[in-house]
Amino acid sequence: MFKRLEKDAPELSDSMDRVFAFYRFHVGEHEIIVINDGNFGFPRPMLAVNAPEEDVLALMQEYRLGTDFATLSVGIALIRSGERLVLMDTGSGTSTFARELLGDNIGRLVPTLDLLGVKPDEITDVIFSHYHADHLGGTSSDGKLMFPNAQHYLPQIEWEFLQSGNTDAVLVPFVDFANQQLQPLVDNDGQLAFYGHEDEIVSGIQAIATPGHSAGHHSFMIESNGQQLLLPFDVFPHQIVHLLHPEWFIGSDQIPDVAVETRQQLLARVADEQIPILAIHFPFPGLGHLTRDGDAYRYLPTG
Repeated sequence: MFKRLEKDAPELSDSMDRVFAFYRFHVGEHEIIVINDGNFGFPRPMLAVNAPEEDVLALMQEYRLGTDFATLSVGIALIRSGERLVLMDTGSGTSTFARELLGDNIGRLVPTLDLLGVKPDEITDVIFSHYHADHLGGTSSDGKLMFPNAQHYLPQIEWEFLQSGNTDAVLVPFVDFANQQLQPLVDNDGQLAFYGHEDEIVSGIQAIATPGHSAGHHSFMIESNGQQLLLPFDVFPHQIVHLLHPEWFIGSDQIPDVAVETRQQLLARVADEQIPILAIHFPFPGLGHLTRDGDAYRYLPTG
């Protein structure tokens, strides 16, 4: 579905490939550390499936995004809330499936946690936004949990979809991979729980149903001491393309018309209410604000 970085995407030297990045800030009493799990190349034909090809190419050239691939980061938020250490998704992991799908510049979560002095068994909670490989690919390896002591949370709707067997043939490998990643949690009865819209999973971390990219995709509002931060996950795929053209949808949007409607509604809310965002696929660390620009939007990074 995706593609490893090549052609237009810059090559990383061996030394650069070993660089681990993180960015630390606070939302009230929540300490948030954004970890760069890596990046991958998103093919231009999938970036805006319902747009004229020449329009997409012209936009990418105008903003010097390359011509064949757009580079997307994979960010993971680690939230320290009191005695809780919460991971928002587990990133891509380092499996053969993930590397064939996304390339080799992925899977930096665990080494970065080590750099931060955080052991995998210290993570208390893992909250999945949805089932896609770059969001739960780091959950397990060879049948063993990466975060063995953590309670894991998955949207109820995502779980029902994964177990339904009513899967388009194109999605079968991705569904199979997600189920494989989650199987150790299923085997450990009680370690996988489910959530839905407006559920507060950890104090100050509340789910917001934002369907379309997948049936059960959720964003999250982080709140403390009157401060807010929205994690929109894949509602906002690219920091230029889908803000200038919210009506364009990507090839991995499972329900395209709903994905577009969800994006338009969330963009308007964030811009009008001036809610800071942490957009994990925007250039690292993905922290900033949105502002209206006619019928479009602009991203103003603050990180």
